[in-house]
Amino acid sequence: MLNYDDIAVVVAIAENGSFISASKALEIPSSTISRRVSEFENQLGARLFERNTRSLKLTAKGEELVRACSQEVKSMKHALQTLSRETGPMSGILKVSLPLTLGIDLMSRCFTRFINEYPDIKLELDLDNKHAELFKQDVDIAIRVGPLKSSGLVAQKLFSTNMILCASPGFIQKHSIVPTNIRSLKGIPFLSYTNTSTTLTALNRQTQIEEKITVIDKFSSNNTFVLKTGCMDGLGLACLPEVSIQQEVDSGELIPLFKNYKFFDEKTVYAVYPSRTHRPDYVKTFIEFTQEAANTLLPE
Repeated sequence: MLNYDDIAVVVAIAENGSFISASKALEIPSSTISRRVSEFENQLGARLFERNTRSLKLTAKGEELVRACSQEVKSMKHALQTLSRETGPMSGILKVSLPLTLGIDLMSRCFTRFINEYPDIKLELDLDNKHAELFKQDVDIAIRVGPLKSSGLVAQKLFSTNMILCASPGFIQKHSIVPTNIRSLKGIPFLSYTNTSTTLTALNRQTQIEEKITVIDKFSSNNTFVLKTGCMDGLGLACLPEVSIQQEVDSGELIPLFKNYKFFDEKTVYAVYPSRTHRPDYVKTFIEFTQEAANTLLPE
């Protein structure tokens, strides 16, 4: 009979890239790892790894086994973690992957509170604008800004955030922007996301009439924090996610403009995870906590 633990060892080696790294992840000696792999290969009658002193790679049979079993191994691990926590306080390591700027925005207003409220949970934040491979990187939750591509993963909405046109008080005064006249934005320096148009489409929320305003592309970036900093420094107007600027709006460092117009569609933020089956308690708790924190953070 095949042993689940042996399959888990093979998956851990494949995910971590070496016997030594797998032994650290599983907290068992590397000699035990090597012995169990050899015994498992003998039981299967097939080699799973091609290995020498310099390199390690899966054989075709090894790749087939890992591809078929990696999701089941992770689900089993989560199930065992859930069972072990049922009689005690919620604990464990929760690894969350999310875009850099969103992680910075939510750290002080959400994640710090979560850490304080659940001290037995170790929160690991992986801040990267590239989408994490949840199984390969052993990520519990990925926070992503929609729309989402079909991936076979479970997606749960956390919150939606409007895109707000804003500027610093000094910039508004310097360029004589009239808050009631959308045409006063014509020719104004604008800080844009990379590869976006220099023509703003302003949709009047009441009349549903669109107006197109040509602005000067002063500066562009793919990072919200950089655009927000430039906007606060008076370099230009910017259209930024409400969740990213709410503190600066509350403090008066940034002024929202033309709220009766929509310039870009709202952005929806999702929590993405592998499966509802055997989902650890702390995953559910983290998602609900983030939803509640966002609702209190963002205005109605």
